[in-house]
Amino acid sequence: MATRRTFLLRTLAFIGTGISLRSSRVFAARPRFAIHGSAARLIACVDAKRSAEIIGVEYLRAFPAEGNAEQLANLIFSSFGIGYQDLVWADRQEIKSLLADQQRQDFAADRVVDVGGWILSRTEARLYALTALSAAAR
Repeated sequence: MATRRTFLLRTLAFIGTGISLRSSRVFAARPRFAIHGSAARLIACVDAKRSAEIIGVEYLRAFPAEGNAEQLANLIFSSFGIGYQDLVWADRQEIKSLLADQQRQDFAADRVVDVGGWILSRTEARLYALTALSAAAR
């Protein structure tokens, strides 16, 4: 016959095992998405890629510290303020909508940059820089 203490210890061990298995799956999937999928999903939202590449190159000249595709993608996605799971399931139109909303918020909060005389939201400039980095990698 099991004591109450034994029952509680076994229950906690069972719950702990379930949590650790679930969290290892979540954390194992996240980097693969962040490295391979997020940048491509953002770039897919850019309609005029050649123009974006030109502007992106100028932005990277002005902000060379942001010359990393993974960093740029993470900066853009983190500004959306939505959960990781929502982002995983978002389609192209939803991401475009999030980008447009973030660009409006950037202008409202004066998070803008001057790139060759063009005043762009920080999010838009980073998206173009990401497009430029992608083109350079091809």
